[in-house]
Amino acid sequence: MSQAEFGDDQRESRFSLTAMHVRRLGRVLVVDDDAEIRRLIAVSLMLEGFDVQMAVDGQDCLDKVRQAAPDVIVLNDKMPRLGGRRTAVRLRRSPDTAHIKVVLITAGYKPSAGRAGTAIDAYLGKPFDPAELIRAVRKLADAAVDCVGDQLRGRDQV
Repeated sequence: MSQAEFGDDQRESRFSLTAMHVRRLGRVLVVDDDAEIRRLIAVSLMLEGFDVQMAVDGQDCLDKVRQAAPDVIVLNDKMPRLGGRRTAVRLRRSPDTAHIKVVLITAGYKPSAGRAGTAIDAYLGKPFDPAELIRAVRKLADAAVDCVGDQLRGRDQV
C-alpha cells in the first residue's frame, strides 16, 4: 500500500491510495509549488506502483529528502524560495543525495549549460504528457535500483 501526503499552504490533509501494482517500483519525491500539478503527478505515479512523497518547493525538498529516501525526485523548474535547477545542484553537491536521479519539468525545456545541466538526469517540457513522465521516472528508478545493487555486490566482494 502506498501513501502520499497531500496538502497546500492553508491546510495539510492525508489521503491513502492503494497502488494498482503489488511490486514496489521505487520511491519518488514530487516537488511543485502548484498543489494541483503536485497531486496530478503524485496520483499518476502512485497508480503505477510508486511510493510517493511530496514537497511544496525546493527548500521543502531539501528538508524532506533524507527522510523520504527517494530513488527519483521530480522537480518543477520555477518555484518560490528555491527553484528546481538550484535544488538539483544542491542535491548533487551533497554525498548523501548525489546518487538520487532528478527529473526537471520546465517551460523552457532546453537543458542549460553549466552547473545545473549535469545535476539533471531527465527533462520534460510543459505541458507534459503524464505517460512520458511515468516512462522517465520508471527508467530512472530502474537505473537507481541497478546502481544500489552494484554497490551492494561490490561490498560483498571485498
